[in-house]
Amino acid sequence: MSNLLEIKDLHVNAGEKEILKGIDLNIKRGEIHVIMGPNGSGKTTLLRILAGIIKRYDGNIIFKDLSGNTINPKECKIGYLPQNFGMIKNYTLYEHLKYFACMKNIPYCDWEENIQEVLTSGHLGNVQNVKCGKLSGGMIRRAGIAQALLGMPDVILLDEPTVGLDPEERIRFQNTINNYKQKSTILVSTHILDDVE
Repeated sequence: MSNLLEIKDLHVNAGEKEILKGIDLNIKRGEIHVIMGPNGSGKTTLLRILAGIIKRYDGNIIFKDLSGNTINPKECKIGYLPQNFGMIKNYTLYEHLKYFACMKNIPYCDWEENIQEVLTSGHLGNVQNVKCGKLSGGMIRRAGIAQALLGMPDVILLDEPTVGLDPEERIRFQNTINNYKQKSTILVSTHILDDVE
């Protein structure tokens, strides 16, 4: 399987503090990759760089097409679940997913199919018309995972995705990720060994 992403000698500093030091990674297509480490080890920083949120760093991040040619990162569709994911309380879950579909430039004619797919995969169909302010913490997390999957991204970046999920929801999450690994490259950051296993 060819590389989708190559990271070469990545360094990030915050003032005097070194956040990331000399990171080298080759990320292959159609695989699940886990970034594991304790809190404060730079996992979130790495994912935020890959998502295009942090733009100041030293080193090279190279995205490639199926032929192995370097492409502009903007040509790579990225789904991202941040560690702290919030939702607009007065929106329903369905309205929120429509908002994300618009932000991801998914063609309007594909919104319904894409939204229903992620609602089904996250077992969220029964709460799609509930205001987000009334959803539990676990449901908000599942909604965050659903929006990251929306639009069949090339790369899915999930930062501590199982925090706040009960054991049954964690199993659902694992099943969802296993279903998507055939379609997308997935990077999961966690400090929970059980998630990796």
